[in-house]
Amino acid sequence: MKKDSLIKIRKPFLKDIEKIYELSQNVDNINDFISPSIITLEEMKRNFQNKGFWEDYDGIPFIIEISEEKLIGEIIAFKSIHSKGEYELSYYIYRKEDRKKGYMTKALTQAIEQIFKENIAKELYILADEKNRASWSVAENCGFTYTGTKLEAVFHQGEYRKVRTYILKK
Repeated sequence: MKKDSLIKIRKPFLKDIEKIYELSQNVDNINDFISPSIITLEEMKRNFQNKGFWEDYDGIPFIIEISEEKLIGEIIAFKSIHSKGEYELSYYIYRKEDRKKGYMTKALTQAIEQIFKENIAKELYILADEKNRASWSVAENCGFTYTGTKLEAVFHQGEYRKVRTYILKK
């Protein structure tokens, strides 16, 4: 069996929360395009227990795993402030050693299929930092169409950044 055929997405479970928090807070894995969460582990657990991360403003979470023991990343689909009720996708692979292996393209393809199958959205958007070639490569490899670049679209790490915008219609 090919290694990438083991990639699967699923909804997070309560037992995952501590590991998700640990992986998302590890500064060795943070890059120029990812910021650590500013909530505490206790807040994250409470949010999960109260809402399951499923309210509109929190989005729809997917956890990416290679095997039952190894979480490798996350995908969040959330209502976009840039469109009329459609969803934007955010994603990242936690550990540096798991990046640039095609995992995200496989996982995002699964998430898109599920979102469209369940009629959650008819259009999906991705906003990728112009300097984040890996992110916009994932978008293009998943069938998204580049629609343009927004100037000074986000403020991150002390500067305004350009973002490439992508759309995928059902």
